[in-house]
Amino acid sequence: MVANTYSDDDSSELMTDMWTSLKVSDPAVTNLKNTIRATIPDDWEGEPDTHISVMPGFEVPTANVDEVTEELEETIEAWKGEKITVTGFDCFHALNDDEPTFVISLDVDVELGDLREHQQEIIEDAGGELHFDPVNPHITLFKQGDGGDEHRPLTEDEREDIRAALDEATTPNPVLITDVRVETY
Repeated sequence: MVANTYSDDDSSELMTDMWTSLKVSDPAVTNLKNTIRATIPDDWEGEPDTHISVMPGFEVPTANVDEVTEELEETIEAWKGEKITVTGFDCFHALNDDEPTFVISLDVDVELGDLREHQQEIIEDAGGELHFDPVNPHITLFKQGDGGDEHRPLTEDEREDIRAALDEATTPNPVLITDVRVETY
């Protein structure tokens, strides 16, 4: 992956975009995605890389990337091999909400507050800053773009089909964290 390296507006210092995540590689999650795929509109994409974002996006000075990567890897390494409880499905925005739904995910029961706080300290101590605030832990299955994108509202038939598929589906439990990642993007 090629890093997004650029000059910060406020200085001439080169900055690099990064993120940290817990990789979930579980055949049950893949099977679940395959089961409900038929009800997902064609303009939605399946998440090919199932994961739980720890720090969804931040920048650090390019000169500090190696050091920050090493420090962040140390904070996250212990999560490899952990089993995480799935508590159900989540749609953002809810299927009955006035706002367009654009993410279907699995809710997970995992406390990341201390880890995120520690990682934020490392990022800020290195001269970096967050692009996005961390969100509630989840595993994205399907999405219609990202938060800043324009989203087409689901039709009532699409909402009903998705709702029925989620009601009939069984969530995998638990799921296994198979890898941890600190990456540039």
